[in-house]
Amino acid sequence: MNAKPIKLSEKDVRILNVIKQNSKLSYREISKLTNVGATTIHKKVQKWVKKGLIKRFTIDINWELLRRSNVAYMSLLMDFPNEKGTIDTYAGILDKIFEIPQVESVASVTGRTDIIVRVRTRNSDELNSILNRLWVIEYISRTETYVGLYDGKIGNALKGKSKEKFQFKRVHLKILQVLLENAKASLREIADKVGVSHALVHSYLKELVSKRVIERFTLSLDNEKMNLPIKAFVLITFDFPLLKKIKGDQEEIIDEILKNPKVLYGSTVTGRIDAILLVNVEDMHKLEDFFLGIRRIKGVKRTETLVASQLLHKEVVDMDKLFDLK
Repeated sequence: MNAKPIKLSEKDVRILNVIKQNSKLSYREISKLTNVGATTIHKKVQKWVKKGLIKRFTIDINWELLRRSNVAYMSLLMDFPNEKGTIDTYAGILDKIFEIPQVESVASVTGRTDIIVRVRTRNSDELNSILNRLWVIEYISRTETYVGLYDGKIGNALKGKSKEKFQFKRVHLKILQVLLENAKASLREIADKVGVSHALVHSYLKELVSKRVIERFTLSLDNEKMNLPIKAFVLITFDFPLLKKIKGDQEEIIDEILKNPKVLYGSTVTGRIDAILLVNVEDMHKLEDFFLGIRRIKGVKRTETLVASQLLHKEVVDMDKLFDLK
């Protein structure tokens, strides 16, 4: 059973939002931005860490500079035999899918499909290899793939394509791995884990920040402890003739929607639908309010909502497996 949700005041939310934008700030700096005493902030952060509201201090990576900006969503339809043990079989399939290095999240959902998988890849060949791995999993009867055109994930997207790619080394990836797990790690702690000198870690880290590979130092929150237990995918179809008439832009619509903190990510995609959002809300009434609000946006033709009964999210990726490091 999940722990009781933690009640957050407007002041608490303000503090968390500041830390989310830059977890490297000192308590004194946070105090100046929130008008809350530094000592009070320190005590609150310690309490939130202890209670698991703050799961970890981490980083946002600009995956485009690491040549992994291609995002795709895979809708999987299952064909289960009517027999005992089906639930265990289903859980096992989710685990198998989650083991694929390029998979960021896998969710079982209600509605016309059974599973939605989000992947991040280098190119179409890698995407095809993932599809081949999925097709050999027993009970998966059909797949439908939506390739991302624009990934509007907060703090983790660039409009357009960067001409210059970052020439990364294995040591860069090792440092990123440590910071994904604990962005509060000291230079000495990073050096011990990576196996290079303290001075080299300082140099490489400075490079990762200056080149914007590390977009920001942030934190990971347990949304269920914030009383946001309902997760759902909202599939959007745009009215392109109307968008053309009003000179609207689908990317601008996604960016506007993402200003809502309850939207975890959003992408415009190719295929039968035009965009996918993942939202996190308090209850079904709030979910209804959300998608009704989406439908009122000029240029949105219709929406379809798939509630996630289970969501596995890979917050800390395995860099060795993701980049085929030996």
